[in-house]
Amino acid sequence: MSEDKTKETQDARTFEERVFARFDAVDERFDRVEGQLSAVEIRITKLEAKEYDTKPIWERALAEVAETNRKLTELVLEFRASNKALGLEFQSANQVLRNDLRFEFLTLNEALRNDLRSELQTSLEGLRTDLRSEFQSGIEGLRTEMKAEFAGLRHSMQHELRGVARKLDTLNHDFLEMRTEQRFLDRQLEELETQIKTT
Repeated sequence: MSEDKTKETQDARTFEERVFARFDAVDERFDRVEGQLSAVEIRITKLEAKEYDTKPIWERALAEVAETNRKLTELVLEFRASNKALGLEFQSANQVLRNDLRFEFLTLNEALRNDLRSELQTSLEGLRTDLRSEFQSGIEGLRTEMKAEFAGLRHSMQHELRGVARKLDTLNHDFLEMRTEQRFLDRQLEELETQIKTT
């Protein structure tokens, strides 16, 4: 019996009718796209027309910007002239203040350095003594703890190794029994095969 490999479609129309329906749907989409493009062209044309109307506004704005720049330049020149006079006064006052501050800073810096040096030496000696005593006591405690841990570990390993030896012995015994059983079964199988061949 030959099987029909084609499947029935749910659409009862012929192939040509379905293709033409697809073409009609594509034509409708193209018409919609053309309509949208026409609307975009109309909007662009309106925007371009408005751009030409704004030219006088831009000319007035540029003139105002130029006037603002001129006034700003005059203000900058006035500010520079007054700033120059103030700068000379500031420089002389700044130099006097700098000299006074330098002298006070050097004096205070030397005194602070001497105080910090003596305090640091005292603190270092105390810290060295404390660290030495703490290090020695810590080493002794660590040595005692490590001895106890090693003793416990040695005992635990010996106990575990005995258990492993017992398990290996049991495993070896089970393996030998399995080999014995296998040989027995092999012999019985050979006997059965010879009986079957002779019959």
